[in-house]
Amino acid sequence: MSYRWVWTGGNFTAALILDETASEEQPAALAKISRGELGGDAANLAALIGDMKGAFTAPIECSAAAGEVFFKPETPRRARAARSRTPMARRRSK
Repeated sequence: MSYRWVWTGGNFTAALILDETASEEQPAALAKISRGELGGDAANLAALIGDMKGAFTAPIECSAAAGEVFFKPETPRRARAARSRTPMARRRSK
């Protein structure tokens, strides 16, 4: 089966944002999943990521309304600092 949507082209830039209460084991486990090391659908998604920025911890606000759940992570300080030093032209996706 072949898909024609743009997202299947890959070369995405991504980062993992974990709740600041995550255990020491959780970031390592999620890193393995995000690299596709455990196979399955996550391996297919990992193949689309060309630039993994890393794993960061931050407060994550969770809420539920009308049967839907919402997550809003605060931008981690290290990610904000890295982004602010990156020239605008380099931040744009190709």
